[in-house]
Amino acid sequence: MDAQTLTTLGTSLIVALATVIGSAITAYFGFKSVKATADMAKAKEEMASAKKELVAAYRQISAYYQLEQEFIAVIKTTNGGTEKSLKISHRDKVVEKGFERPSVTHNQAEKRIRELEI
Repeated sequence: MDAQTLTTLGTSLIVALATVIGSAITAYFGFKSVKATADMAKAKEEMASAKKELVAAYRQISAYYQLEQEFIAVIKTTNGGTEKSLKISHRDKVVEKGFERPSVTHNQAEKRIRELEI
């Protein structure tokens, strides 16, 4: 074989290797991109689910306050006292039984529901 044939074969071999390596690099980054897109879609679904659960929890807090207001109104008519003093005493009893006193107010819960539903 002469020098020109060897040069042509060498050049062809280098081009073939570069093509294979380029294809492998493209396939790798394509795979990473598809995986990242799938992971992002899964994260968005999980976030949407968590958001729905959070809205449901805030609605339950809001309902708790509505229920408390109904009971306090009934207790006030039968036992007397102010709404504030009745709420404090009954909330203290709940805390004494080992339950947590809500730190989120009715208005805060309603505001967060509106914010999350946007």
